[in-house]
Amino acid sequence: MTYDPGKVLLSIGGIRISGFKDEDIEVAFNDEDAVKENVGIQGEHSFTENLDLSGTIKFTLKETAVAGNTYMKSLDVGKVAVPVMLKDSSDSSLLVIADECRVKNRPARTRGKEEGGVEWMIACPRMIQS
Repeated sequence: MTYDPGKVLLSIGGIRISGFKDEDIEVAFNDEDAVKENVGIQGEHSFTENLDLSGTIKFTLKETAVAGNTYMKSLDVGKVAVPVMLKDSSDSSLLVIADECRVKNRPARTRGKEEGGVEWMIACPRMIQS
């Protein structure tokens, strides 16, 4: 099987996002451990499962990706909830699907010698990974 980065699809609100800068699309699941170990003073062990399915998707678009950046801005930070899907068609796997996601913050913009990027962070209250 061959990996083809051109076959990775990020869809936000049903719109395919394109114009990625050379950074990866980063998917971070909840900040907490999936299982917490509890040890009593006499050494008894128990485990607590964390049911938090939230996570964050972070990606950087090229500054010249006008359509993608304009669409992302239209989502109005924190106010518009949209579904998100991240899929790799190289091997037909669905990586992540989530509903009720929101743009987490206004992206920082930089100017420099080369084309800059616009970093977007999407907060997802419930992410399903396959």
